[in-house]
Amino acid sequence: MKYFGWLICFLFSATLASAKPDTLQTASGLRYTVLQKGKGPQVSQGAKVTVHYTGRFANGNVFDTSEGQKPIKIKAGTGEVIAGWDEMLLLMRAGEEVEVMIPARLAYGAHGVPDPFSANNGYRIPPNTDLIFRMRIEEVK
Repeated sequence: MKYFGWLICFLFSATLASAKPDTLQTASGLRYTVLQKGKGPQVSQGAKVTVHYTGRFANGNVFDTSEGQKPIKIKAGTGEVIAGWDEMLLLMRAGEEVEVMIPARLAYGAHGVPDPFSANNGYRIPPNTDLIFRMRIEEVK
């Protein structure tokens, strides 16, 4: 029995040691890690931002990316993108790169993104799926 207690302590301490100490969490549940700090202007509500991104599921499968293509251009904080993106963009500066975990309720929620041609049970993004994005702001206007 004493070995079982030791094993539990070991596993718990290993879990704490592997957690990213630089991961931040917002009140809404968005979790993100700044991979490269930006030195440009802060993104504000309505600012026109140019963003490169890669979106993937928790299993690592990529479902969308702008890499190797033109970055997307959107107005930050105006509802043009999912709520988790709007929230994350408003925390960033030009030149900044983050990895962000967006809970399903701040992404596509219970509806998901239907796609009858998908091999993923008829959905491009299944209902109630948390998403992970790597986002890099190229420009803020």
